[in-house]
Amino acid sequence: MERRRGRQQGQHQQSGGSRRDRGGQSWQSGATGWGRGAARGRGHRRGNQHHDDDETFRIGRSSEYEGEGTEMSEARVLGHYSVHEDKTITFTDAMLKFIDNTYIPQDGVMQVDLDLNRGADKAKPYSLNHEDNMHNFQRWILRNQGNLIAPRSSSSPSYRGSIYVVSWRDHQQRPSGTNAVNMEVWGHKFLQYVTGGDADDGVRPNEEFRCAVSLGLGRHRILFPANVDCVDPRLYQEGCTDLAAFLMIKSTKEVIQDGHRSYHLYNNQLQQWWAENKLCGIPRLLLGHKTDEGVVDGVRLIKNDHIPHLTQVEWRPDVCINFLSSFLDYLKRKVMEEPEEVHVFRRERYVLRHYIPTEARTDLLPLWYRDQLFGHDSPSH
Repeated sequence: MERRRGRQQGQHQQSGGSRRDRGGQSWQSGATGWGRGAARGRGHRRGNQHHDDDETFRIGRSSEYEGEGTEMSEARVLGHYSVHEDKTITFTDAMLKFIDNTYIPQDGVMQVDLDLNRGADKAKPYSLNHEDNMHNFQRWILRNQGNLIAPRSSSSPSYRGSIYVVSWRDHQQRPSGTNAVNMEVWGHKFLQYVTGGDADDGVRPNEEFRCAVSLGLGRHRILFPANVDCVDPRLYQEGCTDLAAFLMIKSTKEVIQDGHRSYHLYNNQLQQWWAENKLCGIPRLLLGHKTDEGVVDGVRLIKNDHIPHLTQVEWRPDVCINFLSSFLDYLKRKVMEEPEEVHVFRRERYVLRHYIPTEARTDLLPLWYRDQLFGHDSPSH
């Protein structure tokens, strides 16, 4: 992953950029790009980290992170906003979707017949990028900065002194081809079906409902814009203050072996889903079983706490959380050494390599954001 900091940009392979504002101690804000690394549960010895050199964070054995889990507070929803098809945002719940409860199985796998190719000729392309997502979140921060005073901060603006993190892919690294397009459309089509949309209509993947979620992890305070799929109307509370009513919607490929059907659940895929739900406080996953032809023929409801037990190689949630905490310790230390620079953390086999790019490629903290947040006291660039 790459990350960056201060007033510039970064870019990624499975990367993220991070940057820090000047000022006191505060929160951490950004996307959940690090979730994938954390979910793998692999990292480097907790509390006694050692590196081949100080510019690499070594990814070691999961046993190095076993033990008491890092303390993590319950996720809190501080607000929400909607992203529309034309990429404009409104600070409303206009894009909030409710699940059709007829698609929630009472037990086991419920048989369905959902053709994910239906209306494909009307599907809109997904055109948001990581910069759009970060800037939308920054607009929400500006609108709500009066309610975001950082803990133990007296007069500093709430995000002054924060580290901003983003994860992204270069455009040329984005998967392409028929299969990639199908996978992108099919995922949104499945969501359209289970939330009562018109099956003959094309999907509009730019439409998103996001919640600003606050979370404490060890010594870190994290704020991020969770992209949530849908809510159970039986459990919904006005104002979206609790994500316990929400569900993640995913699908997985059907596999035929010796004439029997099974459903392929990748370890890394499940870990990523578990991590996203864990950080957001979303307790359930609705999983669709799809054929190679793009037909979902079964759905099942899975509790997030049960996900680690679904694969042949069982993995431990405490290892994942401890890895994440240790990596954030490393990220913070490196960023604090040169707080006015963009910092990149890129995955290279068994390490995450840190470096400061000679040329930052994205405006992570745009001038309009710094000026409105810090006024005339904002850094010059």
